[in-house]
Amino acid sequence: MNAQIGFDFGETRFDAIESPEGTWKFEGNFFEHPSLVVWLDGARKLLLRAPEALHALFLSGFDAASTSAQKAADADANGKYCFDSLDRFDVEADVATVETFAALCRTGVRCGQTTDVVWKIRENFAQATFAVHVDGIGSLFAERWVGRDEWRMRYQPGSRDKFFRESYLDGMNSVELPYAIWGPAYAADKIACSGKGVASVSPFVVDGRQYILSDSMSGLKGQAGLIFGTAWRLGLPEQWNSETYSYHSQGVAADCGRLQRGDRRGLVVAVRGTKYVLEAAMIVFDPQGRDVRLDRNDQSETSDSDDDHEIAEYEEFSPEEEFA
Repeated sequence: MNAQIGFDFGETRFDAIESPEGTWKFEGNFFEHPSLVVWLDGARKLLLRAPEALHALFLSGFDAASTSAQKAADADANGKYCFDSLDRFDVEADVATVETFAALCRTGVRCGQTTDVVWKIRENFAQATFAVHVDGIGSLFAERWVGRDEWRMRYQPGSRDKFFRESYLDGMNSVELPYAIWGPAYAADKIACSGKGVASVSPFVVDGRQYILSDSMSGLKGQAGLIFGTAWRLGLPEQWNSETYSYHSQGVAADCGRLQRGDRRGLVVAVRGTKYVLEAAMIVFDPQGRDVRLDRNDQSETSDSDDDHEIAEYEEFSPEEEFA
């Protein structure tokens, strides 16, 4: 899914990106086999809450969960430990079933949201996920990763998963660009070393906007030449109307569950001594970029000099003074 990146001469406004403390902390729906059996009994009684078209899939999920619960009970009775996870269960589904489920999700997102039934879709170059949660019954997920033809469908009992919360990953564009353009802008190491300071970074430029790379991945099955990563757009501090962070303070916010891990919005970086704020992410990819060799000693016209890195990389971060 490619997107056209255009010039943006307008002022960028953002609401607060932090959530209440604990929102993004890990809250897995962990069951022991007795509690899972109780949950499934209740879920079967509430099945009519779900749209009728989902009943067969939920019933398959209940059966898979029941089988795992019985396996765990048998192991416990014999003094053994069952290593099967009791929080999510694969559901057998052919391509036609997954396609039907995806179509239901698309319809549900447009016009089917209710108090009890929540639909969500997340599609980008790296992954496609279609999901629905029904209170008291659980969730269904259909997922496929880039480079794979097969879908994985699973049932997850318990409360609503964090996937259904608003995320920086939602609506993320995917753009094909030569790796030679964005590869040299890899900045994860500089950001991680900046601590409470400000990392000095070397961005790449697309259609007049600057971006840096926070991660990259390659070597996927069936995609030997593919490399892709997450690129963050740099914005002016005076046009950013939300929280700002150093690497350290952003980590504290994630540890407290106020930020989703991986969300770099609001992080302050510097380009040749001028401060910017990371404001939005996109996926960049090159289907044949894995074997491209980069000269990291001569990255681009926008690279900071060695002296700039010495000065800016560990400059003390003070959002109160800088953006007041």
